[in-house]
Amino acid sequence: MATYVIGDVQGCRDELMRLLDRCAFSDEDHLWFTGDLVNRGEDSLGVLRFAMSLGKRCQAVLGNHDLYLLVLAHGLAEPRKQDTLDTVLAAPDLQELLEWLRQRPFILDHEPWLMLHAGILPGWDLTETLDRAEHASAILRSAKGEKMLRHLARREAPDLDARRDRNPVREAAATARILTNLRCCDHKGRPRLDYTGPPEEAGEGLDPWYAHADRRKIDRTIICGHWAAQGLRRTKSMVALDSGCVWGHRLSAFRLEDEALFSEACERRA
Repeated sequence: MATYVIGDVQGCRDELMRLLDRCAFSDEDHLWFTGDLVNRGEDSLGVLRFAMSLGKRCQAVLGNHDLYLLVLAHGLAEPRKQDTLDTVLAAPDLQELLEWLRQRPFILDHEPWLMLHAGILPGWDLTETLDRAEHASAILRSAKGEKMLRHLARREAPDLDARRDRNPVREAAATARILTNLRCCDHKGRPRLDYTGPPEEAGEGLDPWYAHADRRKIDRTIICGHWAAQGLRRTKSMVALDSGCVWGHRLSAFRLEDEALFSEACERRA
């Protein structure tokens, strides 16, 4: 039995299936997804149904596009021109798909691995990160979930001063924005969610979240996605797997047992 971690699929079901063939994925193996199962690719519905069909063999964390699907399904935003979510929203099993998504965590902690979609603020240690993620998940799954989605629909800057005892929903939304959108921080460790280019071109005053000088130690190897312009990247403490499949590049997988990497070219062209 092996465990394969897949980077941002974003609806590219054909490439996902070919990548699993390349990995010799079997009925005994497990799949982890770094988030963004849906949107921009041509078969988000097929990707969701496949992930659900794996049952307990599948682990997935929420990405920003997954949250956006929940926002759209609740009527909290207007679809964007580049979206490819119509077939999901019109599916007869939509409510089952949405409930499955809503139950996905923001972080999967499986020592020595820690999987999330985007990044962690430099000032958060492991305990705070896991606590915040668990709280955000609990709010999203509760009766307050729609209020949280309303905050996310506004695409407002994370309110890092929100306190749980005063506004638990706002704090949960702030955590979700960080964990599913973060790429860079300024010199004070504050998030800059507007930058999407390569890390090397971020400019003075911005650092990748994982390279910030004040980053607190997290005793895990972090597996993430989200940053297509960065591409596939490995360091001693991180495996970044968004290799830009939906933009016409590649879909990547990482096998936990021997840390082998696999990739499949994408037929889609941006």
